[in-house]
Amino acid sequence: MAAYDEPEDASPEQLRAVLSEWFSRRRTTGIRFIENTQPKSDPYEDYTVLYAVSFEPDSLEKAMAEVWLTTEGKIAIGLEKRSRIAQRLHVKNRREGFAAGHEPSFVSQDGLLALLTIIADGKISISASCLPIWGLAKTRAVISSEVSEALASQDYDAQWWLEVAHAFHPSDLRFKPW
Repeated sequence: MAAYDEPEDASPEQLRAVLSEWFSRRRTTGIRFIENTQPKSDPYEDYTVLYAVSFEPDSLEKAMAEVWLTTEGKIAIGLEKRSRIAQRLHVKNRREGFAAGHEPSFVSQDGLLALLTIIADGKISISASCLPIWGLAKTRAVISSEVSEALASQDYDAQWWLEVAHAFHPSDLRFKPW
């Protein structure tokens, strides 16, 4: 498989083909594959998103994810929206955005597919801190050490944005597989 480690290797067409094939092989229900070939640029960011894909579940019990491809050939990941986490916890949300994810970086194709498989298989959780009156405060994604090793074997270093734990905490929000 080609890697997204050089700008000329990553194109919207290539990423679309890889992701749509991966998604169709899963034969999942309750998840929409939504493409955006003309995403809006954020004037406050130092990158431009060329192509975006959302995996949007019909249920709060399944994790949502977004993948962005920048003009430089870098990949960004967004995992779960804070608003969905707050809704699931029945608390207020005062900030928009993702509960976890990473800014654009060079990601191998194998690493990207391994990460999406971990998300789709429900092998990731969200640890959320809530404050009285305020509501949802801090969120972070948590994976097991076994999952971290599996991602590393596919050339994806997850430890810089995913917390590695020996076991999920009972209060962590778990997700059903797609």
